[in-house]
This record gives sequence, structure tokens and C-alpha cells, in this order.
Amino acid sequence: MGNQKLLNDVYEKYWGIISELRTRNPNLSAPILIKSPASYSAQKVKLMIVGQQTKGWGDGDIEELLRCYEDFNFGETYYSSPFWNVTRKIENALEIDNYAIVWSNLNRCDFNDDRPPYELELELRDVSALLLEEINILTPDIVIFFTGPNFDGHIENIFSGSRFESVDGFTKQELSRIVHEALPLYTFRTYHPRYLRLSGMEPRFVEYLENVN
Repeated sequence: MGNQKLLNDVYEKYWGIISELRTRNPNLSAPILIKSPASYSAQKVKLMIVGQQTKGWGDGDIEELLRCYEDFNFGETYYSSPFWNVTRKIENALEIDNYAIVWSNLNRCDFNDDRPPYELELELRDVSALLLEEINILTPDIVIFFTGPNFDGHIENIFSGSRFESVDGFTKQELSRIVHEALPLYTFRTYHPRYLRLSGMEPRFVEYLENVN
């Protein structure tokens, strides 16, 4: 059974919960659902990027949302945002073909193009296990959480018993390695790329990744 079929089965399993949440909260976006590109599995290093939440997304059923993900193609035709610009640099640093990655988010949906309010974010945690299942299916070699330290509790909720280890040359706030049995050895949490750039940390972070694998 192919990875995409396995992913689709997981999405079907959670679809009812997500639909019910969206019915009660009309400003909640459709969920991000991964359509894994064929080029992902062919890479020497398989990379997964995890963000906070989308900033507006498509709509429809599972098939339509998979098509939305595929058409977006990891920001290929998006305006030059720090998130996708830094991702392109990481692809190059790891010698990965551009757009041959997978991307997901901690919050499966956004709220009015932004982070859901606290109570709604707690409810969204009911579907956060989707991320754990996506990682189990896609088996990335490197996972990068572009979520910043303010989402560490969210990560710990999904990956129960995980711990954040210091990385030489960085403060724990700047960059941590996340240790958990379901995550690959090279799993990192750092700031959102916008802050990486504003803080001047971006070149150091990209250079560090060139030497991790």
C-alpha cells in the first residue's frame, strides 16, 4: 500500500472530527492535508517541515484539499515569504531537489488566517495526532519545526514524553533537538523563518544544517 493511500486513510479517520469543529467555528479554515510528491521518496535526505498554521487555505473535501496542497507546491508561485525562502535554502544546504519535501502544521487549521484562540486551539489538539501519523507514514530523515518556543507545549502534547536538548552554538530558545521515539534523530525546533531572518540567525542555522547529516 502506497504512502498516499495510508495518508488518505488517516485523513478519512479524522474527517468527521474536523468537520464538526468547523461547523461550530465557521472562521476555522479547512485543514492542511499532505499530498506527498513522488520526488520526496527519491531524495537522499527526506525532509519534513512543520509550521504553526496556514494563513488562509482552500476548501472542499479530502480530494480537493489534496489538490490544493499539490497546486501550492511548497510556495513555488507564492510571494517570496521568509518561510518558503528559508525552506529553499535548507533544501539546497541538504542537497534536496527544490519542492521535493513534505510540509505540515501543528495546528491543522487556522482561524481567520491566524493562530486559533486558546480554547479553540485546545479543541484542535484532538486532531493533532494526525502529525504523528503523518511522520510514521512518511518516515522523514530530518524534521524541522518552524514553530518557536511558544509552541513547545503543543509539541509535547503530540509527542508525549519528548524532551528538548541543547544544540552547540545556540541557546535552547533559538534551537533545540527534539528527542522522541517517533521522531528521527535529526529533529529540530527553531523560530519561525521570519524571526530567524529578523534576528540575524538565519545564516547560522542554515550553515548548521549543512553538517548534520
